[in-house]
Amino acid sequence: MWYYLKLIKKKKRPQRPRRFWVHKLPLSREEKGLHHTLYDDLRDCDKFYTYFRMSKETFDELLFKIEDVLRKEDTTMRKSISPEEKLALFLR
Repeated sequence: MWYYLKLIKKKKRPQRPRRFWVHKLPLSREEKGLHHTLYDDLRDCDKFYTYFRMSKETFDELLFKIEDVLRKEDTTMRKSISPEEKLALFLR
């Protein structure tokens, strides 16, 4: 029985090698992403509260408190998502 189970495990299909590390779509996040195109405009007008359901001051205070938890390091392979963008995405 053990020998039979061992043979079944060996017959698994081999995995294909990855063609790319990061897909091209997230790489254009800084030019086309909603946060980068809309966030600055929302900060300047009174629609910020309607969009995020909190005031700018509350958003900034919350960001200040949890920024260290949300921050990741940039690597040579890819740039990390900013804590501000992560919080905005979570709240939205």
